[in-house]
Amino acid sequence: MSNHPPKASLNVIPDAPDLRDRYYQPSLSPLRDELPPPQDLYILDQGNEGACTGFGLAATINLLYRFQNKSLKVSPWMLYTMARLYDEWPGEDYEGSSCRGAIKGWQNSGVCLEDVAPYEPEQGGFVITPEISANAKNQTIGAYYRLRPDITDFHAAINEAGVIYASAKVHKGWYVTTSDADGESYIPPGDAVVGGHAFAIVGYNRKGFWIQNSWGEEGWGDRGLALWLYSDWAKHVMDAWVVQMALPTPDIFSGGSLPNRNSVANRPEFFRTVARHEIEHHFVHIDDGSYHPSGRYWSNGNHMAVIQQELESREFDHLLIYAHGGLNSTKASAKRIKAMKNTFLDNGIYPFHIMYDTGLLEELKDVVLGKRDAAEKIAGVITDWIDRRIENLTRRPGRALWREMKYGAETPFDTADSDGSDILRRILGAAFGLDREIKIHIVGHSTGAILHAYLLTRALELFPELTISTCSLLAPAATNELFDAHYREPLSDKRIKDMCIYNLTEQQELDDHVAGVYRKSLLYLVSRAFEDKPITPLLGMQKYNKALDTEGLPVDFVYSKHSKRPRSSSDSHGGFDNDPHTMNDVLKRVLGKKPRAEFTKENLSY
Repeated sequence: MSNHPPKASLNVIPDAPDLRDRYYQPSLSPLRDELPPPQDLYILDQGNEGACTGFGLAATINLLYRFQNKSLKVSPWMLYTMARLYDEWPGEDYEGSSCRGAIKGWQNSGVCLEDVAPYEPEQGGFVITPEISANAKNQTIGAYYRLRPDITDFHAAINEAGVIYASAKVHKGWYVTTSDADGESYIPPGDAVVGGHAFAIVGYNRKGFWIQNSWGEEGWGDRGLALWLYSDWAKHVMDAWVVQMALPTPDIFSGGSLPNRNSVANRPEFFRTVARHEIEHHFVHIDDGSYHPSGRYWSNGNHMAVIQQELESREFDHLLIYAHGGLNSTKASAKRIKAMKNTFLDNGIYPFHIMYDTGLLEELKDVVLGKRDAAEKIAGVITDWIDRRIENLTRRPGRALWREMKYGAETPFDTADSDGSDILRRILGAAFGLDREIKIHIVGHSTGAILHAYLLTRALELFPELTISTCSLLAPAATNELFDAHYREPLSDKRIKDMCIYNLTEQQELDDHVAGVYRKSLLYLVSRAFEDKPITPLLGMQKYNKALDTEGLPVDFVYSKHSKRPRSSSDSHGGFDNDPHTMNDVLKRVLGKKPRAEFTKENLSY
């Protein structure tokens, strides 16, 4: 036994309150009086790193595999890195993370085996490689529950799950474990807190809980184990979780066909939040013009390298670059990416989605809702008058938000060495490097048409040989002026071979609404109030399409429900990517024939 203090940083932070947490509910099974720790545990050593959230969770997972008679050992370094990315704490050089952050990071990215990404002290930044990404999909989380700080719940959880992942405020007693009269190593109680630490609880007796630490087998307790006395636990416990392993299903994550597209697994209630590893090969996340390097759906150059390798290993004939409306949240975009993925892949189309998270839709709704009472007070109950008042009252805050959205769409591609340009070099370079011809397509919904305008200009500069086989714009929020500046020339030069613009009819625009308050479509509000010039012609509005000179250009306008066999049937500005008619028409144009698999109401119900 060593009494030398470890050199690890004690930087674990408490889990932030989250009403979405599911709490562990003990069963009525009888509890054993004592539950000694398993013999010959695999003790980890985090060295000088403040990475105990990853090491404590790795110890927990390793023990769960042992209970399954498997000798698998997972990478604590990957778990810690994903915890930091998920926690998204401010500052560039922080090392702290939380138990929830580690669990959520594991949920979103999986964890590779230790021999795939071995831990090396002071090794610097962890880099996800294609091998790590593929291996991590085999070790994913199933169920997980938070524990209340109730001693009976802890005892029940250890009896049921065999191990608890926990954190605590630690004091100097943790540095000087000693032996009691029974010869059992324990942590002497203390009060002066020196930091936060995460670990695994692997048993209990009448005196306390057995802790499996990550400070080495020789450097702490009795070969890495010590008792945490109940009195000390009651004072200093922070957070605790029980987890269950998921069965490995990597084919689902990589886009393998599901046997029943109408099954529960394809309905929105089944995936309220999409795990990152489920869409990892099919999105990039940018924010303020750069890769978004943290949070649930992080991206960076290493992520793009994983996508490049996936492109090089897959069989497909079409690469489709999809720009979601920047008004939506990242979670909403992720649901769309997952819902669309398999239908695209089943048709030989590799979908690559650009996620840029202005998330301004809710802010715009708040702006409109905030002005409702004032508008009604001034205008009474006449709808058109109320709409005009809302336009006037929301003009200043709405313009600021709209400028922010457009900035987020333009800046990724504003220079040749920007992150957006890096993305284009990687994704298009990978496609052009294959031993067969890959047709390139772009799809943009709402503000996605603005992003694609700038993407298109930069892509054509970077790849002079590039030809866009089809360009599909769904209710584009781009101005006619932006169309002239960025789309017209490549259309004239036949570098865009086929463009189709899917719009609502004028009457449908008037029947749409924003937040149930503004009784016209979002594009009406943008045109009349949010653009710098009032009554700005927008590409996505039928009333302004006739003024757009498209003679001689390969441009087709499709209006929703405009014929007996409509190519589009959306009833709202935001509904085009939920509409099977629209999305299947996009598929037909991309393929030049009837799709093998079509979109349905079920798989487009996000």
